[in-house]
Amino acid sequence: GSAEVSSWYRVPPERVKVIPFSTSLWVHDVAPQAALSPGLHTPYFLYPAQFWAHKNHTVLLEALAHLKESHSIRHNLVFTGADQGNSEHIKAQAQALGVADQVTMLGFVGTDTLAALYRSATALVFPSFFGPDNLPPLEAAHFSCPVIAASIVGASDFLGAAALLADPLKPVEWATAMCRLTDDAVLRNNLVAEGLKLASKRTPGAYGQCIEEVVAEFSAMRRRWKR
Repeated sequence: GSAEVSSWYRVPPERVKVIPFSTSLWVHDVAPQAALSPGLHTPYFLYPAQFWAHKNHTVLLEALAHLKESHSIRHNLVFTGADQGNSEHIKAQAQALGVADQVTMLGFVGTDTLAALYRSATALVFPSFFGPDNLPPLEAAHFSCPVIAASIVGASDFLGAAALLADPLKPVEWATAMCRLTDDAVLRNNLVAEGLKLASKRTPGAYGQCIEEVVAEFSAMRRRWKR
């Protein structure tokens, strides 16, 4: 984001202040534990995202198909989020790839249900082309849910050691990452630990403090001219 502002608007890089997203406020207010849907196929990977094309649900379906056809491995996916025009297309793709029975689409869910889904998921899978400042990876980290995210520009800066990264256009990379998290308990535990560290730093209070520091720094300069 900083590089784009500098490039498109010709703002000197040193005048751009980067303040990372904070974790959503709702994660601190949800019920301690909510029941999962009895029809849910477990274990599962979770992708909470509205059904827009740029959310790139397709690469996850292709990863499931690759694992099923090439390695006889079956992983389940849970999608949550409202339909923004692409839901039927995703359903058709799942059917065409032969993985429809491995995919559960819950639609829009409340925060208590979403928290329960994070807590029980094998991992969050987040292949969106837009970012890297997205809330679900931080929410997942708060609930001790490992993260696999798209390796878009800035993702490593945003998530650090708290996520595995995969190319959003390469389903085999997603398939490999999913299998690693299923099979490697040490890796999973390390990602959970790093995620909790990240979530503890990305608080609304810390975000507000960063804003205050930027304003304070500028106020000294602002006093140099009249209204």
